[in-house]
Amino acid sequence: MSEVSLDATTDPRLGEDCIRRLLELGFIPGESVKVIRKGFPYGDPIAFRIGTSTFALRAKEAQTIKVGLPQS
Repeated sequence: MSEVSLDATTDPRLGEDCIRRLLELGFIPGESVKVIRKGFPYGDPIAFRIGTSTFALRAKEAQTIKVGLPQS
């Protein structure tokens, strides 16, 4: 599992509404995130799990989320 990095969660070019929605979904610094599945055949959408929630994002949105390895 990876975790959302502490430096930034999203690319500000997405727009305030999209950034707010990603934060509401749980993409907050330090939160664990796991890619569950990518759509076929082009990898869009991408299913993620954060905590006990599973949801999908378009690849364009998912590319703006920065993740890193958990810090021990």
